[in-house]
Amino acid sequence: MITDSRYRNQDLWIPKSFHNEFVDRLVKRRDPSIAFERQVDLWWYAFGIGVTISERTPLPIRSDLVRFNDGGILESDPWRITHLELLVLAEQDENAASDPAEVVQTANEYAMTGFRLLTEQLRGVIDLQLHLMAYITSIHVA
Repeated sequence: MITDSRYRNQDLWIPKSFHNEFVDRLVKRRDPSIAFERQVDLWWYAFGIGVTISERTPLPIRSDLVRFNDGGILESDPWRITHLELLVLAEQDENAASDPAEVVQTANEYAMTGFRLLTEQLRGVIDLQLHLMAYITSIHVA
């Protein structure tokens, strides 16, 4: 397998408020009753929501974020890097798509939108997994 180590110096973020309120209830390895095995999978879900509605949210100040991993985690699923680069290529240009910092910045901004919407959807919900399934099917493409 070919890996892309250029992403190892790029940080992946989850808003601190979301992390504190939901991550323990949404992420757990080897537990089929929990929605996500890894935080990167939750981040990708949030990223997908942002992309689906075509909305990017600038990252808040660092003290309001939790760095859950670096971009090296993307190497475990190399298709993610390809998808991110293709998205940036479609939105910007070839130079931006070949810049790991720009690619991850774009992805983090889409994820911030997803986390904002997920916070609104999940706050006060008891069965997060069931609600997540219903929510993702209700999102309409902009």
